[in-house]
Amino acid sequence: MNATTSPPSFNYCRGCGQQIHPQAPACPHCGAPQTLDPPIRRGSIAPAIASCVFGCAALLGALSADEWGRDEVIGLLGFVLIAVVCGVIELTQQKASRATAIVGLTTAGIALLIGISSF
Repeated sequence: MNATTSPPSFNYCRGCGQQIHPQAPACPHCGAPQTLDPPIRRGSIAPAIASCVFGCAALLGALSADEWGRDEVIGLLGFVLIAVVCGVIELTQQKASRATAIVGLTTAGIALLIGISSF
């Protein structure tokens, strides 16, 4: 049996254009790095915005309710729940829009306290 081996294929340096080994992290001739940094993955800021909007809506609803009936309580709890869930999702993902999520959580908490104290 005659085993034939193919010569290794070479890549070209991103800096100087010389042939280099395909797995070389840097060019041995000029030192230019050959690997690209992975792109920073940015997610959507929708959960932070939703938390802020629903938190503010819950707060406005809690402040404007004259009488608390079953519908008002369910609506307030629904808005607070949505604001809290979206805010927690945003905070656990460590994104740049954390401040918006904190505003949503804070307003939802204040709305819940106003709703509880109104009974």
